[in-house]
Amino acid sequence: MPGTYSNLNFHIVFSTKRRDPIIHDTLESELHRYISGIILGEGGEILAINGTTDHIHIVVKLKPSHAVPDLL
Repeated sequence: MPGTYSNLNFHIVFSTKRRDPIIHDTLESELHRYISGIILGEGGEILAINGTTDHIHIVVKLKPSHAVPDLL
């Protein structure tokens, strides 16, 4: 078969230091936009992004050429 197919989906979780509840509504939308911009700028695709006051969940699809540690 000529070529390969890859579907690389990752669930990434970021938490605040000491799980302090500092991500409030005003900061949350800006933070999601900022993180989304970084991932989209690297050629990734955001499938979901959400969280609470002390952590954020991101589900992202990356190309095989991406190294997850480099993106993070």
